[in-house]
Amino acid sequence: MADCQGADAVSLDLFKSEVFVENLSVAMKSFLGNVRIQSNGCLILCEAVAYARERILYCGGFELLCNALQTHPKSKPVACAALLGLERLVTSATDESLVQFFEAGGFIALVSGMQHWPKSETVQTLALRIFTHLALKDQRISEAVTLNGYLSLVVASMRHHQGIIAVQMEACYCLNAIANYDLAIYIHRSEACRYILEAMLIEGYHDNVKLQFNALSLLSILLSFVEDWSECLDVELCLSAVLSTLCHFTNEESFQLPAFEALLALGKISELQREKIASSEVGVQNLCKAAMAAEWNPALQLRARDLHLLLTSDNKQLA
Repeated sequence: MADCQGADAVSLDLFKSEVFVENLSVAMKSFLGNVRIQSNGCLILCEAVAYARERILYCGGFELLCNALQTHPKSKPVACAALLGLERLVTSATDESLVQFFEAGGFIALVSGMQHWPKSETVQTLALRIFTHLALKDQRISEAVTLNGYLSLVVASMRHHQGIIAVQMEACYCLNAIANYDLAIYIHRSEACRYILEAMLIEGYHDNVKLQFNALSLLSILLSFVEDWSECLDVELCLSAVLSTLCHFTNEESFQLPAFEALLALGKISELQREKIASSEVGVQNLCKAAMAAEWNPALQLRARDLHLLLTSDNKQLA
């Protein structure tokens, strides 16, 4: 994130002084229309968060960053610096400080940044991280992202940055956070599934833990609706993505559970899919047998048993 590097000349002693943040706040408020001052001010705030977080919040740090972002929406340096500052403050935010974020117009500023810079990898990655932190902290925020149309911004990020690992990874993490709140039905109605599958198959990133785990977990949740949308699902691509990820994380129980859930849903689509799963080089049957012995993980045992039964039984009613 080269766009967000700077403020290196400011000493740590200066960050920690009692009047530094107050003086910076006064300067940013007094020269709100000056792009350079706002850009540098946001960068300095970013660096200062680690040393004077409480002081920054006390002086209205969220307001300073949001004002800069909304006053200069067409300035990429301001957008990158302001979003980086917001991301650092939101990451460790308490419920009380999150109130400050919303009162300062944080959500509006965040959406504005994404809309003005749809093709900026830095802006989109930072904004997605903030969305994710917010969604994980509060279900109401997750619902706001989904129900108010902001989900389309996440999907647009994936569309504009296909093959860009940083954006795809954060987008999958964000969508997974939303899906965990039983809002997956809204995700599957969007184009998201297509981009999730493409992200899982990005060349050179099959072993990226964060990307693959969140994408696989999200896919397993989305596939719980497979009866409603199997006709518009690229089943072959979906099966390929799941098996590929399972192949790279064969011995990881945290990956096996969502993989088994996804394969169970895909196997119920048709006998052809069950045959492909059973005959894959991954050795799904052997993995199921091993997982069925994992007494310390009853959820994994149950899914492994269900999948093994589905793949071995001739009873068509199981599908």
